[in-house]
Amino acid sequence: MKSKIWIFAIAALLAIAGTAIAECAEMTGDGKVDLFDLVFVALRVGNPAGDPADIFGNDGVNIQDLQEVAKQFGQECTRQPAEGFTQVNLKQLPYSMENTELLKSATFYNATSTATENIFFTQFPNSKISRTSLFEYYLGESTDTASFINGLNNSKQTLQKLADQSSALVVVIAKMPLWLSSSQDTGPVSSGNWKVYNTHSPKDFNQWKETIKAGVSWFKQFNKPVYYEVWNEPDFDFFWSEDTNSLLRLYKETALAVKEADTEAKVGGLAVNGWNGKIDSQSQAANIELIRFAKKEGIPLDFVSWHYFSTRSQDINSAMQALLAELRAQGFSQTPEFLITEWNNPKAVRVSNLAPAILADTLIVLDYSGINGHTYSAFQDFSTIQDNSDYGLVKKNGTIKPVFYVFKAFDAMAQNTQGIYFQLSADNVQRTLVSKKANGCFDILFWDLNAAALESTEPKTYKLEFDGNISSASGFSVKGSFQQKQPLVSGSRLTFNTEINSFNAISVCLE
Repeated sequence: MKSKIWIFAIAALLAIAGTAIAECAEMTGDGKVDLFDLVFVALRVGNPAGDPADIFGNDGVNIQDLQEVAKQFGQECTRQPAEGFTQVNLKQLPYSMENTELLKSATFYNATSTATENIFFTQFPNSKISRTSLFEYYLGESTDTASFINGLNNSKQTLQKLADQSSALVVVIAKMPLWLSSSQDTGPVSSGNWKVYNTHSPKDFNQWKETIKAGVSWFKQFNKPVYYEVWNEPDFDFFWSEDTNSLLRLYKETALAVKEADTEAKVGGLAVNGWNGKIDSQSQAANIELIRFAKKEGIPLDFVSWHYFSTRSQDINSAMQALLAELRAQGFSQTPEFLITEWNNPKAVRVSNLAPAILADTLIVLDYSGINGHTYSAFQDFSTIQDNSDYGLVKKNGTIKPVFYVFKAFDAMAQNTQGIYFQLSADNVQRTLVSKKANGCFDILFWDLNAAALESTEPKTYKLEFDGNISSASGFSVKGSFQQKQPLVSGSRLTFNTEINSFNAISVCLE
């Protein structure tokens, strides 16, 4: 009976329809004007101009629009977006689950206050990797193996939470304690807060191995994959003051101790500052020497790590090519993982209003570079400096920096996603990242880096027309500061006002 009523209605509308042809009356995305389109328009009669059912585009949804659907009934066509709007077919983008895990938060966790600890554990409940230096700290402060383990016990609650909310941990093994060091020089190093004795080999490798095994055995209680990273930035003399051969000997004994205590654990290094960092002028890059040494000695090398404080994306590609070439030359049957365990943008970028957009660019480079993991350095500032020149996403007092919102937005994209889509515009200016979520919802990140207007505060407006009516929308923009913004919505059309070179985020749900 209902179908007969609709047929009668169509016939009646056809009888009174004029001869003017408007734009395509197809509304529901199936490429053909049919009963679904007629119902779509009928239910929106009375809506104002600009509504997607306003076929003539200037007088709201009325009887003329119904007549136009009736006139085009049965035709095949595709409706063009409104003037000034860009068509975005969110439902049809080629989404992929590849690299989605790398979008999740991954930081060098160093919270030292209740405020910053609470921010981390509430905002990042499902991190991919968390790096901790607590093993290093308590080892360096210890007076014997027992005091080392007692120190770890003092941070057990924090480490348990960190393990619970991370898929894996990176644990730094470094900072030789005085009681084990081959040096008794208690003087300060040239930079930082280590002492000279912290930068030397152990005087007793057997005792060193027993201490490392005790620490590794202690970490087994968390029942999480652990990457034990041997040393930290040994290419700086204030972290390592001996030669390459001495460091490789230390790596060997440490790696064997790790595997003795936990056969499932992964061990690697050397966490140099820059992939090609050298220990001394007589040797090749430390990581190249490590690959050769591991093959020659037949010792474990589960991952190779380095640090990256640059905006030169080609540096990562150069590292990958050089390390892979050396692994092939040495005949490795299984390629170790590649981890960038500390990364950040240079200080000049961190203090600029462009920091959020450039951080987003760096995240994209890292996530799509082919490396297996990375940890941002650091979650919290190391100092109490007032500007944004320090390394953290948050300040020591809990103040959230603009870059925090970028990091959080990328993490949100990966959580419960059904696929990710990334696009770089043909002119290399506009970047767009889309995450498909359940129930017709989508998270969209978009930012631009216009080299011709880096310091501009010029307003910028995005006009998007989606392949479905918008049931809800929210967003924010961050440049020099964070701004919550409510997009303007009309039917399937969304308008978002921001500023050039800003990082922007929109969440939309479509009917």
